[in-house]
This record gives sequence, C-alpha cells and structure tokens, in this order.
Amino acid sequence: MASVSIGQTLEYWVQKLDINLTGYASGVPSTNGVVAGVKPTMVTLSSKELIQMLNNKPVFALSKGFTNFTVVVTNRQPGPDVFITNTVTYAVPLFRPTPGSFSSQSKLLIFQPLTNANLSSMVVIRDPQSTTDFDVSRYFQFSASNFDARTNGVVTQGRFDIVHDLVSATEFSNQRVAFDDTGFTTEPPTGTHLDVQGFSEDKQFSLIQNGQVLGNKVRRLATISAAGTGQVGGTNGFVVLRGNIRISGGKREVN
Repeated sequence: MASVSIGQTLEYWVQKLDINLTGYASGVPSTNGVVAGVKPTMVTLSSKELIQMLNNKPVFALSKGFTNFTVVVTNRQPGPDVFITNTVTYAVPLFRPTPGSFSSQSKLLIFQPLTNANLSSMVVIRDPQSTTDFDVSRYFQFSASNFDARTNGVVTQGRFDIVHDLVSATEFSNQRVAFDDTGFTTEPPTGTHLDVQGFSEDKQFSLIQNGQVLGNKVRRLATISAAGTGQVGGTNGFVVLRGNIRISGGKREVN
C-alpha cells in the first residue's frame, strides 16, 4: 500500500463582487383635497447593504481539511494479477455553521477554485476585522437565462489552444442574479429578495505563472447590465430595480 498526497493546498482565484442596484418602492399617496398624488421612494441595494442583511443569519466559516480515498491499480499483464492500493489525500474546504456578524468594511468576493475541478465557486464575505472568511453562497443564485433547454444560453467569442487547453474568450449571455436573505427557503419570499437579469460579458483567460498553467478557464472580468424586481424588508416592500453587477480584479490565493 502506498500513500499519495495530491493537492495539499486549496488554491482560489479571488475577485470582488460589486452589486449596485437602485430602484423605486411604492410611496405614500397624498392629497390637498383637490388633487391626489403619489411619489415613489428611492431604494438602493448594494453589496455592502446585502452583507449587512446577513448579520445574525446562518453562514459558514471557512477552513481547510483533508480527505482520503483509496485507488486500486492492477498491472494488467498476462499472468497473476498484481494489485497496488494507493491512498490519495486531497485538501478540501471545511464549512462550520455560525451566525453572521460583519463590519461595515466587509466585502463580497467570488472564490473560483483553481486546482480541484470537483470544487464549486463560492460567494464569500471577507471582513478585515475577522481572521476567517465566510461562505454565503446559499443566499445567491447565478445562471444564464434561456428561452428553452436546447442550448446553455451562452454565445462564445475567442481563441482556444486545443493542444495545451488554453483559453482567451468572452462569453455573452442574459445572466440572472438573485439574492434572498432567507436562503430561498420560502416561496413566495418573505424577507429581502431581488431577482434581476441582463446582458452579460464574461471575459476569461488561462492563468499562467512561471510557465505553469494554474487555471484553464479563469474569469478576468464580468459585467451585467441588470434590471428586475424584488422586495425590501418583507412582503409589503415591492421594488423595481436596475443597475449593474461587476466581478473584477483577481488574485491567486493559496490556503
């Protein structure tokens, strides 16, 4: 039996998620006895405001652990079979449930895994007053909106090195972004909720450092011109929204 260590670190491409939406909520009617009128109330829903809405909500503190699995290899030659058992060790993220508590300096981030294709991207809150990052993916949904199921709803433009599996491309789509401060557990939503979509450009590239390919399809920049509806504070808080969503920057982090 042999022990093989693969991926002893967790590597992510970390980018900032900026949500900037403004809109209108119903105002209070008024009258002077002759003419009645109503003026909508302006509302804003930004990354910072969404973070504060998750205070005291269940989130997951992130840390690192290791998992093992066994691989049995045979010699596949004529004669008696010889089996070798390998124990393979991978680094994996650990998620510890905890109540959210975030300062006003906190930021929304996107963690895209680089080295382990079995891991999913995460929406993360990073608070400079905490030594721990917090996974809040359960409160967000991202998907390409499509009129049917025949395609994935994406049009691609770019160049592809099929020998080395390298990419320099842009994906165009009608991207949907949703947020729900109850984690999409109630239908219809009972808390603060937004559901917007719009034209998206997602620029991607292959991340290479010192001649080593660290990621074959990594986001460089994504922008969404969004519009939609939602509610603020509960079922009587209907709002109509518009604005932009941007995923930008980029830094390789190794844990």
